[in-house]
Amino acid sequence: MMKRCIFCGRTEEELEKNNSWSDEHIIPLSLGNTALITTDVCANCNNKLGQNVDKHFVDNMLIEMKRKELGLKGESGKSPNPFKQGEDQFGNLVRVDDSLNPTLVPKLSVETVEEGLHFKGMANSKDEAKQMVKKSLMRKGYKSEDIDSILLQIDSVKSNSYQPTISYSFKFEPNRIALFFLKVAYEYTCLKLGETYWDDPISVEIREMLYKAICGEMKTKCDNCRWVCSTPSDISDCFSIAQRTLNIHMVFLHPDKEGKLICEVFLFLEKATSFSVIVSENAEKYKPLPNMDIIEIHTT
Repeated sequence: MMKRCIFCGRTEEELEKNNSWSDEHIIPLSLGNTALITTDVCANCNNKLGQNVDKHFVDNMLIEMKRKELGLKGESGKSPNPFKQGEDQFGNLVRVDDSLNPTLVPKLSVETVEEGLHFKGMANSKDEAKQMVKKSLMRKGYKSEDIDSILLQIDSVKSNSYQPTISYSFKFEPNRIALFFLKVAYEYTCLKLGETYWDDPISVEIREMLYKAICGEMKTKCDNCRWVCSTPSDISDCFSIAQRTLNIHMVFLHPDKEGKLICEVFLFLEKATSFSVIVSENAEKYKPLPNMDIIEIHTT
């Protein structure tokens, strides 16, 4: 059977000149997967999957915290900093560097009053404050000697320092999280079952939905992924406490009690990042099923 992209359906002969086959990490490389890969995805679909599907999961603050804990690096070659920007107790923006040192995001407002200009703002030092005021005055056409005179007044301003209490907010979009797990399950099922899975009714539906995401049709609103559900407790509770401490992912196919084919995706062996995905209504068609895949999390 001729090779074709499992998302857009293009064959070798149908690929555009600037398109080619690529290695698609079924679980993203930024989550430590270097082993579970499919080559049946064209580069165009692969790139857009990263932008429109994977990114919403791997760049979520909760996942970034896990990546930071394990030292999992992204395309930049660095582990993420989930605490890079928050707000202090007064509503001011605060940036936090990789060593967890906070700095205020400087701000400056200028008002014209009878006495002249009135500056109000915040900075991390008097030198930074002077630079901000100087730039503002230069834009307004002030002469150098007048600017120097005004800047001298900043030296007399009393400085205050405080230890900020930083708060964070982040988006949690259940449909986008589900879309990510749908993508993982679909790619894994295609890899394991091959061409026999292409025409499965649920395969067709999942492929159409993921291709909509690839084409950017879900950038503002993501559709409900009705095939994705929470992992049943009788499966998720089968791991011992010792197993949960292992740095591994686990993916496998199995029939449920109703005869449906289920793809279980356990990331980091944690309930919060584990989901069941219905990939076929007819598990009997695909027997015997392949063995479970255990992916050791690779840190670089």
